[in-house]
Amino acid sequence: MNFFDFSFWQNFLSNLLATIIGVALGIPAALWINRVVENRTTKERVEKIIRLLKDELSRNEVSLSNLDGNLPRVVHEAGNISAQLRVELWKVYSDGGELQWVKDHVLVSMLAGTYFAIRAVMTLADRAYEFSQNGQPGHPLPQTVEDNLMEAIRSANYIVKATIRKIDDTLRYQHR
Repeated sequence: MNFFDFSFWQNFLSNLLATIIGVALGIPAALWINRVVENRTTKERVEKIIRLLKDELSRNEVSLSNLDGNLPRVVHEAGNISAQLRVELWKVYSDGGELQWVKDHVLVSMLAGTYFAIRAVMTLADRAYEFSQNGQPGHPLPQTVEDNLMEAIRSANYIVKATIRKIDDTLRYQHR
């Protein structure tokens, strides 16, 4: 092979040009494909997170709706209210950092407020139960304890419903 041969240089330059064009087109195409795949993966991850949280909130909504405005039931079931309400998925996602994928800050704020309201109901119900167990037999809960618990249930029920509506809106928006 002759280094000064014209066909050698012609082949060399055509291969070099093909390589440069391949790199110039291939790298941006690969980056674009990677970005599309990452966006789809993130969208699926966010959808999974908020759908599971919606399911958990929907279960809580049923429990809260059954208690809302029903003082005799609340007093009778005070010891079981915490067992009826669920916050496990919220704990897992918030403690595990999964909520970083949810870019809708209004939704994340609503979720945090909703779970705070649910935990408030759980805490007040537990305290009401403890009071009823430690109080004198036959004496009802003090009016302030009943009022605070009923207001917490009413408020949490309202907030849960609003958050579920926001989740539904978010899911509809994502499918556009």
